[in-house]
Amino acid sequence: MAFDRQFDLGLIWRLALILALGALTLLAFLEGGGAATRILLVAASIGVVADLWHHLRRTNLAVARFVEAIRFEDFSQRFTLGRGTGFEALGKALDNAIVELGAKRAQAAEDARFLSAVVDDAPSALLTIDEDDRVTLLNKAARRQFIDHPGIRVADFAAYGAEFVAALGLPPSGRRLTQLIKDGVAQRVMIETARIERLGSNLRIVSILPVQNVLGAAEMAAQSGLVRVLTHEIMNSLTPVTSLVRSAADILATAGQDPKALAEARQAVEIAASRAECMHRFVETYRSFARLPEIRRRRFAAEPLAAEIARLCAADPVTSKIALDVSIPAEFSLDADPDLMAQVCLNLIRNAATAARNHAAEPRVGLALQPSGDGGARIEIYDNGPGIDPDRREDIFLPFYTTRPDGTGVGLSFARQIVVAHGGTISAGASPIGGASIIAII
Repeated sequence: MAFDRQFDLGLIWRLALILALGALTLLAFLEGGGAATRILLVAASIGVVADLWHHLRRTNLAVARFVEAIRFEDFSQRFTLGRGTGFEALGKALDNAIVELGAKRAQAAEDARFLSAVVDDAPSALLTIDEDDRVTLLNKAARRQFIDHPGIRVADFAAYGAEFVAALGLPPSGRRLTQLIKDGVAQRVMIETARIERLGSNLRIVSILPVQNVLGAAEMAAQSGLVRVLTHEIMNSLTPVTSLVRSAADILATAGQDPKALAEARQAVEIAASRAECMHRFVETYRSFARLPEIRRRRFAAEPLAAEIARLCAADPVTSKIALDVSIPAEFSLDADPDLMAQVCLNLIRNAATAARNHAAEPRVGLALQPSGDGGARIEIYDNGPGIDPDRREDIFLPFYTTRPDGTGVGLSFARQIVVAHGGTISAGASPIGGASIIAII
């Protein structure tokens, strides 16, 4: 750098001049030079030393001012040190540095204000919980939502219900649907928790999103779909039953002791009884479907689950003669209810095996488990069957919707019920080997 060279040169010639003047002064005193000469040499030596001191002190003062400006965030300071011996270059370097630091500090402050505004105006209530269970409300939504409690600890949120307090105390494990009591009214909220570190302390950041209205609308739509399906199925069964019972009643009214007429009436009643029994089984199936199983989540290794599913498939007549391809990354684990997820996978594999067996000369079914993009798990069951028409890929998850003569329409709906209860999603698509694919993200 130019400053380095010029500063070094200035320092060298000043030191050389001090040494030369010192030698001349010593010589003047030893050889008895005139008093005026000795005074001039001593004065010159003192002047050169003072100049060297000033030369070094200017640098120290400039650096000290620069450090103080950074310390107190005073980025308006400038460091004009005059010309000569490199100080002009040093002043420009310090000026450029302080201007750049100021610009970066202003940009950082602007970014911080923007992020603060994003957090403060976020529609979800955000709060943090530290290691001592102290709760900090981070934004407007949180401050509007939580105004009915007196303290700052998790236990102080009991005004919003024991279930909500219990959900706040759980470790981070994805999304949870829980209940929050506000103004004496229970409403459902979605809680999502993550762990962060700040100043050496572990914090949990919690997002709380009211979903009562959304779930209410979804439930109304689901109920409408169920009513449509149930009405269709019940009417299909009631119409022939009504007709048969009316025919039997008319025959009995006019049959007297005619054996043929009595046999026809008996046959009509038996058929009606058979259809009534079918309706009874249908209603019982609906009742069992409507009861949501309890979800018991835990983290477990995926390989033992896949091995168990493969053994069960080998013992099942529907799937035993179908080639099952299993793909799992090493050391992969899931956070779910292992029993329910095994049941879901078995149901889907049976469906896939049935489709592939009735379509392909060499039926194949695949089970692939892998991490999803959001840190969860992606479960895919695919086959080389006829596939699913794009316009029916949503309908297949409706309760009792089926395209097979021997189907019940419960398996896929049950699978969606379990996946959604885990806070996940499920969808149908095209298989990588030419058939259908069912993908669940949990």
